[in-house]
Amino acid sequence: MIEITLSVPFGYEASDEIRKLLEDFRDMVNFCIGKVLRNNATSFAELRKLVYGEWKQKWDYSTHFCHSSCRVATSMLKSFRRLKRKGITKSDKPVARKLFHAIRPLACQV
Repeated sequence: MIEITLSVPFGYEASDEIRKLLEDFRDMVNFCIGKVLRNNATSFAELRKLVYGEWKQKWDYSTHFCHSSCRVATSMLKSFRRLKRKGITKSDKPVARKLFHAIRPLACQV
């Protein structure tokens, strides 16, 4: 099954709360990537089971954030592994560097 993700950039007024939210989401994605690499998980469902308990202790956000960060991490790892097989990547693991947030389609209405 192919999943298509639409990306919509939008402007916002910078504030400490928004910056913290974006930094936390980036940290969540990197946390998920680390868990996958340590435990050799290959699927979204496997990753979600691995991280959920520790994730809930570490961050006080809705579980939608856990789901979204696992989705993003799974996607990043799939792309990274493909590039690594082709010999294109120079690093040994993917890292989320930019501040961003992924919202599940069911979590909002456009």
